[in-house]
Amino acid sequence: MILTSVEALIIRIPGYWDAPDRAAAYPAREIEPVAPGEALETVLARVTTDTGLAGWGESQVFSAPEVAGAIIHSILKPVIEGKAFNGAGLEIEAFWNAMYNRMRTSGQTGGFMLDAMAAVDIALWDLAGKMHRAPIAALIAGPRAKKEMEVYLNSSGAASSQNLECARAYRAAGCRKFKIFHRGCRRELLEEYDALAGICGPENIAVDALWRLDPGKAAGFGAELDRRGALWLECPFAPEDPAPHAALAAQMRTPIALGETYRTHFEVAPFFRMGAMRIVQPALGRCGITEALRIARAAERAGALIVPHLTPALGPLLYATLQFAAAVANCLLVPYSPALVETADKYCVEPVAFRKGRYAAPLAPGLGMSLVEPEVRLVAVA
Repeated sequence: MILTSVEALIIRIPGYWDAPDRAAAYPAREIEPVAPGEALETVLARVTTDTGLAGWGESQVFSAPEVAGAIIHSILKPVIEGKAFNGAGLEIEAFWNAMYNRMRTSGQTGGFMLDAMAAVDIALWDLAGKMHRAPIAALIAGPRAKKEMEVYLNSSGAASSQNLECARAYRAAGCRKFKIFHRGCRRELLEEYDALAGICGPENIAVDALWRLDPGKAAGFGAELDRRGALWLECPFAPEDPAPHAALAAQMRTPIALGETYRTHFEVAPFFRMGAMRIVQPALGRCGITEALRIARAAERAGALIVPHLTPALGPLLYATLQFAAAVANCLLVPYSPALVETADKYCVEPVAFRKGRYAAPLAPGLGMSLVEPEVRLVAVA
């Protein structure tokens, strides 16, 4: 087949962040100011062949999605369009390398450039699965692909009776593991932890510090998590420097989890070399499937586990994450946020299969989903 078209659709869903449950879906928006009526913004990529077969991908960009869209149109499209494609993983990897090489000498090895590449990369994998009439996980892992993946639930907030009742309901529904967020002071966080531990057990709770910790005082907080047997400590410090992460990792038993801000295996390599993390969290809307697989292989060599990161999106990004998780043997858990699944279900023909605390691996070809295209076009602005 010949790749005849590469398109970018810029999507805005006005007022998305006004809903009260969105903070649980992506608490980092508490750090980034959110204006009333602010839209969820994302970029879809569609790659089409001369037979009319198309693959969809998605990038997660929380501001200026037109930048990633312009990159797809002006920089990435010439790399892809007009080329032969047989749906092989090695071909997609070659395309990734070619896209990356277009701008690496200009210093564009992260940010919007990689966000745009992620959308195109996922679209190529979706197309490959459709060509071979197999889900992406089966293309990558064959019969070793998982049929289901355990989740952890993003906790909805502080230790109020209402939030604890919600946690009990999800625990009864099969969710065994939860993640809470360091929104305020250390005392409040530990109170929330201990209250939730009475429902699910202290060993089933992860903590996302949202980059709030002071490197000079973090060891004491780490000791509190060690005493409780926490699942992991996520994002303790600013993500650019591996040194403080490595120093804290050497002082605590609780694994440090990092990865949502990194877009390539080049960026995570120093953290592996310094022993700074034992759980890696690639965000496929930023690194795509190809680079997520490279990160997963590097994690396996380092003896680390994978727990992919997820942000609110229309659906292709969630399904890409599920396909990746089903394909990767060292993937421990997948995040679950009700708001995220609700949004995906609105814009996908197939509802997300979630039951008893587990996602079922999508089994339809490619990503395993089809977009409700008229709905998508209603919110597209470019």
